[in-house]
Amino acid sequence: MKKRKPANAKGGASLLPLGLGKDSNSELLNVLKFVALFALAFFPLQYALSSTPTLSAPAAGSAKLLLDLSGRPAGLDLSGPTPVLSVSEISNPVEIIPLCSGATELAAVIALVFASVDRTPKRRIAGAIAGSLAILAFNPARIFLTLSLYDSANPVASVFAHDVLFRFSLVAFIAVFYAIWYYWDLPRRKEK
Repeated sequence: MKKRKPANAKGGASLLPLGLGKDSNSELLNVLKFVALFALAFFPLQYALSSTPTLSAPAAGSAKLLLDLSGRPAGLDLSGPTPVLSVSEISNPVEIIPLCSGATELAAVIALVFASVDRTPKRRIAGAIAGSLAILAFNPARIFLTLSLYDSANPVASVFAHDVLFRFSLVAFIAVFYAIWYYWDLPRRKEK
């Protein structure tokens, strides 16, 4: 009868189930380090970005521009605490609250890039800048699309579409950006 080899290189028991790699303990530690660094960056960034109204106004202004260009003129009121868009097809004014500003997405992208310590600091800075610019361009398009899908005859479905689009875009856009950024030059690095 053959003796089974231990799951890790040191001869001890692995913290992860067998078959997940020779260095499963170090893999687990890397995951925990990534999650801790992400949380350390995300929560303060998200709080700071969402408590300042500076992101809501550009998001509302850019969405207004897209609505105007699409032939659906919109009004924009920046006099209150949150920007308000008025679109003729929508009976109620649309507030661009901090959740709509892109603050959460910005904080998530920056925190993900920051937590990727296996990338160089230069690459992480470039990733944070590229991610921020991508979010700032994508967010008004998301607002525009949500307002374009609004149906006054069926406001419940419109609210549902808004909620699904918001959550989908939050997860999908961030995941796609991060994957592209993280793996962009991987094939070239392996060839060297």
